[in-house]
Amino acid sequence: MRAAVYHGPRTPLVIEEVPEPQPGPGEVVIKIAGAGVCHSDVIKMEKGLFNNFNGPRTNVFGHENGGWVAAVGAGVTSVADGDAVVVYTSPGCGTCTYCVTGVEQYCADKSRWNGTGVGGGFADYMLVRTERALVKLDRLDPKQAATLTDAGFTSYAAVHRSIPYFDPEQPVLVIGAGGLGSYAIKYLRILSGCPVVVVETDGRKRAQALSYGATWAFDGRDPDVAQKIKDLSTDGRGVCAALDFVGIDPTLTLAIAATRPAGKVTQVGIGGGKAVIDAGATFNFGQVFEPHLSGSLKDLRDAITLFERGEVDFIPTEYAPLERINDVIADLSAGKFTGRAVIDPALSD
Repeated sequence: MRAAVYHGPRTPLVIEEVPEPQPGPGEVVIKIAGAGVCHSDVIKMEKGLFNNFNGPRTNVFGHENGGWVAAVGAGVTSVADGDAVVVYTSPGCGTCTYCVTGVEQYCADKSRWNGTGVGGGFADYMLVRTERALVKLDRLDPKQAATLTDAGFTSYAAVHRSIPYFDPEQPVLVIGAGGLGSYAIKYLRILSGCPVVVVETDGRKRAQALSYGATWAFDGRDPDVAQKIKDLSTDGRGVCAALDFVGIDPTLTLAIAATRPAGKVTQVGIGGGKAVIDAGATFNFGQVFEPHLSGSLKDLRDAITLFERGEVDFIPTEYAPLERINDVIADLSAGKFTGRAVIDPALSD
């Protein structure tokens, strides 16, 4: 089969012929219908970070995956050949405290993780190390639904965990209106009842955010943006919750400064910034700060259900053949996509 093989930082991926995976007990092979290209893939490739927990293997990225079951290992009962599925990226051991309390993305055992540098979806086929990581689809196209396994459900989980802080009389702040931020706006419309204010430096994405239901959209380069956001609240004390999908120093500073006392700031973006909490200056007392990682398997199932029911629709998605993976990565790094980019191995160059 073909795979876009990673050979090290700052080098292009190489399309190579590699052995097609064979499922062992409890494992499943899927034929890739779509593999989303995510900023976190790009960051890990640039820095040489990948999870290689099962010994030397072909290094292939791609953690937003959907497709059809092509082969099942001994003991697999929940899926069968031909089933349309998406793949949960971070299943844990299933028995530790994190797993049994429903936050298995924090499990220390990452040997079952899918597509974070080893055995990923930038290929014709993919080995899924546990059938529990597969979510069957009803009416959704697995090629399109692939992006829900990160962009779609990570933002859902961040919004859902913020529900206790929502006040319909106060706005919610979304920083960054790319793929994750755009989905967050859609979820906030049905889960929060709050008006949404968006901060985004790209004018195209600000306009798109307004079309998705945001009430206001500000340019993040405006030096007065924090005060303008606070002025939108009924008492001038700030938003009830902020979700930062960028995660650099200026955006984290803005999120903390614009959020009211006893509000919540969630960091989703992994831009490498630091959150500075100064109790004597910018920090609002009672404010909660949460670095957010992905979501649980239940979060993915719940997000999929919203799309299956038609309560949320997809943001624009562009598809490219496997042979164009390096072009897609370059365009993503340059900010050319307003929605999501997906590799479809069935397309020809």
